[in-house]
Formats: sequence, C-alpha cells, structure tokens
Amino acid sequence: MADVEEKKYIPKKEVSSFIFGLCGQNMVYSLIGASFFTYFMTDIAMFPAAIVSVLLIAMKVWDGVNDPIVGSFIDRHTFKNGEKLRPFLKYTPLPVGIFTVLMFLVFSTAEDLLWLRVAYFVIVYICWDLVYTVQDVAVWGITAMVSPNSSERDKFVQWARTIGSCVYGALSVGIPMVLEMIANAKGVSMALVTAVFAVIFGLGGAMISYRCSKAQERIRVNQAEQ
Repeated sequence: MADVEEKKYIPKKEVSSFIFGLCGQNMVYSLIGASFFTYFMTDIAMFPAAIVSVLLIAMKVWDGVNDPIVGSFIDRHTFKNGEKLRPFLKYTPLPVGIFTVLMFLVFSTAEDLLWLRVAYFVIVYICWDLVYTVQDVAVWGITAMVSPNSSERDKFVQWARTIGSCVYGALSVGIPMVLEMIANAKGVSMALVTAVFAVIFGLGGAMISYRCSKAQERIRVNQAEQ
C-alpha cells in the first residue's frame, strides 16, 4: 500500500490536458450558469418577466430530476472496452456546443410568436442540460479513477477545481461587459453579438472540453462486485 501511495501515475501532460479541457467546459457554463443567462432571456430574447420566472423555476425542477437519472444511468453503464466514463468525455462535447449555440439564437421577438419561442427554448434547454449533465458527471467522476494514489488524486482535483473556478468567475463577470461594449462600439444588436459569443465560448469551449478525455481510467470498476 505504501508503494502505491508514493508512486505517481498521472503524467504532467495528462494533468494539463484535463485542466485545459475543464477550462473549456467552464467557458460553456459561464454563458448559462451565471446572471448573464437571466439577462439574456429578459433583455435580449425579450421574454416577459413572468415567463422568465416560470422558466427559471422549471429549469431548477428539471435539474433536480435530470441529475439523479443521468447519474444512475452512468453508474450502471460500462462500455465494451471496460471504461465507464472516458467515452462520454469524447462523445458529449459536440452536442453540448451545438445546443449551447442554439439556445442563444433569437429568431424573433414578435409577441404572436412568443409561444413558439418559449417552446423552442424549453426543448433546446432540456437537450442541452441532458448532454451537459452527462459530460459533467463524467468529468468529475473520472477524477476518482485517474490514480490509485489518493494524495495524487486529491492534488489532481484541487488543481482542476481551482483553475476551473477562476475561469468561470472571470468569464461570468467579463462576458456581459464585453458584449455590451462591442454592441455599442460596432452599432450592432446584442442578439447578434450574443450569437457570436455563443459560437466562440459555447461551441469553442465545448470543443476544448474534449481534452478532458485524455484522462485515463487507471482504477476499473469490477461490475460483478457491485
């Protein structure tokens, strides 16, 4: 046991790749997990305040239902190659990026199309939240499998959480300010600027998050023992 605790299993390149990928994931979440998302719905997509309140409540309820379902599915599922999590980190970035971009498209603000815009938004958000949750569970689940050395795992998680939180915090504050500055300077609509930023930070960040799949599952779960 002492030898296991002293030996280092995770190469520096793998650590840097995972943290870089996590920064990409936080680029995506900085668009949706912060106050900018509410601002987008009320001031850019022009949803009435009452509908935004209902949508926010419904989103929280869906998150509460979605998380345990996804967690249970991933816990029970094992891929043919014996891995449980790494394939999810390969397959989820693209749909996460696509649904992020789709969520920030404002195709109309006409009142007679309000029901259609709300339905579109709800469907896209449900799809986004589903694939993002799969990715997020896999991202943090694999941190417990990268090394049999507990102290090495702890350092791996600490670095990931610290740098990821810094990226999320900086972008959550910076994105709304930059969006407004660009819109005012160029004389273009906030809807257009937001769509461009959704491509850069949503689709671009999601593609960067693919780097999380470089983490290896060095601790395998024995399905027969579960």
